[in-house]
Amino acid sequence: MAVRIGTEPCKRSKKNRPCIYKLKKIHNMGEGMRKKIEGCARCGEMVISEENITNLECPASYNGKHQWKKIRNISFRQMNRYQKISDEECCRDCGAKQIRDYQLEIPYNPHKRK
Repeated sequence: MAVRIGTEPCKRSKKNRPCIYKLKKIHNMGEGMRKKIEGCARCGEMVISEENITNLECPASYNGKHQWKKIRNISFRQMNRYQKISDEECCRDCGAKQIRDYQLEIPYNPHKRK
């Protein structure tokens, strides 16, 4: 979950630590704007801010970035010291798709026989 640290000290903090704002709700207001409602985890103070969604990567997401989720494995190649993997991923909020290529290193196994 998205957490944002405030700048002013919290009312309920004994050591004057700043507020910790957690996301409560997001309302789309139309015309490229959305209203973000956040509440402090300690004192419950609510902060309402407006954001321009035209500058965001994913306007449907709570933090403005795509929330990638693996759909299926496209390719898998086992090498001697690493694995080459290609996965298809989809954003769970807006439905955008991407193909992600990456390598996983295989650690040294001292018990492996040659």
